[in-house]
Amino acid sequence: MRLKQIVMNKLSPPLNVCMVHSFHHNRGGDTTYTRQVTQGLQSRNHVVHPFAMQHPLNDSVPSQRYFAPWTPLSQKTKLRAKDILKLIWSRDAYQAFATAIDQLKPDVIHVQHLHRHLTPSILAAARLRKVPVVWTLHDYELLCPSGKMVRQGQMCSLCANGSVIPAVRHRCKWNNTAASLLSAIEHGTHRLIHIEDWIDAFVCPSQFLEKHLQKRIPVDRIHHIPNPVQLTKSKPASKNQWLVAGRLSPEKGFDVAIKAALKLPQYPLLICGDGPERQRLEHLANGAKHIHFLGMLPHETLQKHISESAIIAVPSKWPENFPYAVIEAQAQGKPTVASKMGGIIEQITHEETGLLVPPGDPIALHAAIARLFKKPEWAEELGRKAQSRVATVCRFETHLERLENLYTHVIFNRLN
Repeated sequence: MRLKQIVMNKLSPPLNVCMVHSFHHNRGGDTTYTRQVTQGLQSRNHVVHPFAMQHPLNDSVPSQRYFAPWTPLSQKTKLRAKDILKLIWSRDAYQAFATAIDQLKPDVIHVQHLHRHLTPSILAAARLRKVPVVWTLHDYELLCPSGKMVRQGQMCSLCANGSVIPAVRHRCKWNNTAASLLSAIEHGTHRLIHIEDWIDAFVCPSQFLEKHLQKRIPVDRIHHIPNPVQLTKSKPASKNQWLVAGRLSPEKGFDVAIKAALKLPQYPLLICGDGPERQRLEHLANGAKHIHFLGMLPHETLQKHISESAIIAVPSKWPENFPYAVIEAQAQGKPTVASKMGGIIEQITHEETGLLVPPGDPIALHAAIARLFKKPEWAEELGRKAQSRVATVCRFETHLERLENLYTHVIFNRLN
């Protein structure tokens, strides 16, 4: 009877949630998800404490006094031996998170991203304190050292069976031997200690990821919950332009969009985002006046550009999980042209809610974009059908309800 009362007290709202992401500023889809879900849970009277690194671009929050030290990391970073060890297992992050748990006393921890920054060391702090952990997977870090499951433009699962040698042999991280070796060591170490066993439940936004994760994780700990999106009243495009958005990195395929745009000079292309590929992409655009690099934009500004655009393109070269670039366009009733790969196939039905094209094919992308511009009424119909779909599949309140149910489930299992 006493146990039942403890359980009921624990499961009564509000819940105390620690929301974990290496970064606490706008960087892409995973941070968009983290921010929106945090705000959604707070609107339902739950207490949410962010935990991240002490990054200079972070948004200010009360719990930042507990944040872990920041270790800069890019292709140009020169790492010492002790820095490399920190990327695999960070004692500083462990101590910071242990203090956060002791002071904030969360009922549940919701992880979004931790590899190479916070590291799985924080999971050890949660495990020692017997706090249940839910992990939403935004990429393939548990299955692939590069986190992308793609090699030379093709799907790759060579490391899915546990071996990490192929990642080094094929220079899968940044096409760099040293970076690939480090990623392989990191991935191999985490597999060796079975960090997946320290997680109470995994959330997979796409069925594509769910299917692949089932090869490594028991089915009863995997939960398919599509990413949520807030619907926006759709407006006709005010400008005859198209748009791509995201981090300017090789796997996003923005070079494909630029090559397609060079053959469509009558239709301006907006490129929203920043990243390591920007200089190369600007060189590829060769000063074309109809191709505009807008840099990293506030979320509200990006939404405005999406609203004004006639078509949104997602030319990814890797099997995206369940990208916001697609569902945010669909939420505004915009027709979307995207790569036929990964979880995107679940988001778009070809010629019904958008168009699918082969990844890495600028000719196919050019043809699809031109086709929609020539048939604006059909393009608007595709957008309306897509908006109707996300209104059901990606309903924000439904997502929050399913998270709440999952939180209470893992808390109950720990108490019981």
